[in-house]
Amino acid sequence: MSRARLALAFMAGLFICPTLQAQEGLRFQTDPNAPLELQADKMQWQQKQGVAELTGNVAIDQGPMRVTAATMQVIFAADGAAQSLAARGDVVLINEDGQRARAKAADFDLQKDIMVLRGRVAMQGLSATGKMQKLSGETLRINMLTGKADLRGGKGRARIELDN
Repeated sequence: MSRARLALAFMAGLFICPTLQAQEGLRFQTDPNAPLELQADKMQWQQKQGVAELTGNVAIDQGPMRVTAATMQVIFAADGAAQSLAARGDVVLINEDGQRARAKAADFDLQKDIMVLRGRVAMQGLSATGKMQKLSGETLRINMLTGKADLRGGKGRARIELDN
């Protein structure tokens, strides 16, 4: 298929479908059974409320995934299990293959293994065929068990760039 036809098919897909599925190969997936490691310049733990506030160079690692941000808040259940995580300020999600997503904010439901990135979302990485691809939009929803990503354009449009 010529480049012009591919571009037209892609643009037509944007008008028909309000979401853009991330191409096969550009996936973000973690191991929910792997330990959760938290790092930050400062951590405040409010045990009665089940809340941890992390500020400054915050990084969370779990299996093949790393999330960094300026601040994060982790909510814990009564049994001590982490339930949710809210990251704010230059959020970066990186997998072990070097694929990355960037956004202003991210919310992670640790019970459902769903992460939602919001605000000028940009993703980049290699496709299954080894070609660089870049995606951008307003909201990115990632199923962390399957790695499936759903990108929405918001007021703008979801966009994808593929290298030859």
